[in-house]
Amino acid sequence: GRNNHGQLGVGDAQDRLIPTAISFRGIRQVFCTGFSTNIIDINGNILAAGRNSDGQLGVGDREQKNSFTVIPNFSNISHIAGGLYHTIYLSYSGDVFGAG
Repeated sequence: GRNNHGQLGVGDAQDRLIPTAISFRGIRQVFCTGFSTNIIDINGNILAAGRNSDGQLGVGDREQKNSFTVIPNFSNISHIAGGLYHTIYLSYSGDVFGAG
């Protein structure tokens, strides 16, 4: 599929025309937009890859991420939602956070 922003998290920005394994284990939840992918792993870490022009990945900068990058000091998230330029996180305690 389309990977022009690194949203597949495979380490580059080349499109994939067949399913390609992503070397990541222990995934609990995956959320995708048109330009990014967010993962919650089994340890509660939040990772993101893809377009980040508006800070929508929440990693503290605006640089595109071609590989999954941990969002520092951020966990206890139960659900992730978002659009092309923002991401919303819902914590287990009911708090809502946004990036982008």
